[in-house]
Amino acid sequence: VEVYFGCRHKDHDWLFEKEMNDLATDGIISNLNVAFSRGDRKQYVQDVMKSEDAARRLVQMVVKEKGVIYICGDGNSMARDVQNALAEIFAAEGGQTMIDRLKSESRLVLDIWS
Repeated sequence: VEVYFGCRHKDHDWLFEKEMNDLATDGIISNLNVAFSRGDRKQYVQDVMKSEDAARRLVQMVVKEKGVIYICGDGNSMARDVQNALAEIFAAEGGQTMIDRLKSESRLVLDIWS
């Protein structure tokens, strides 16, 4: 399981920090990737996903191993931005066409609100 988690403030918005870190320590989460949009270093989940190592792991898990992606959170911009990042990451596999296929196969699932 690879987790990409983002929120505004690490100090008071990362509600399940201990639990997520424990799951990573126990090996249930193989990679815990976090991003915080406020504070010292402004970073979003899609920025982390597009890093070379993360993008390579995503292609391996989703394309080669038939993994599933769950996008949960804000439907106004975050979900769109993450899907655009995934289309960039999966450019060699068809980009947006790959995103549409993953949705039709229920391998890209959205749990979003606005």
